Amino acid sequence: MLEETRVVAAVTVNRHDGTPSHRGPWFTDLFRDPLPRYTGLGAVLMRWAVAHAAEAGETDVGLSVTNGNPARLLFERMGFFHTGSTRTVVLPQDRPGLV
Repeated sequence: MLEETRVVAAVTVNRHDGTPSHRGPWFTDLFRDPLPRYTGLGAVLMRWAVAHAAEAGETDVGLSVTNGNPARLLFERMGFFHTGSTRTVVLPQDRPGLV
């Protein structure tokens, strides 16, 4: 969403092939300007994207969220639920050849 020429909110949804609960459209990015006047804009964009996916015949939409992210409460209020957790290993930076 634009305010004049400045992006104040955006949502990106991509298709992902895979097994149930890990397939279909996924929210890969969602943000809004943190100013209070934009409160609720992220939820509006999510509802729009979910409705668009439903109109296209999709049966579910996925997303990934970091533990502790306060946006998780928004996602749960919108009907998203936890299906699994993963961990990431951070590789040491002083190992040549590991990129």
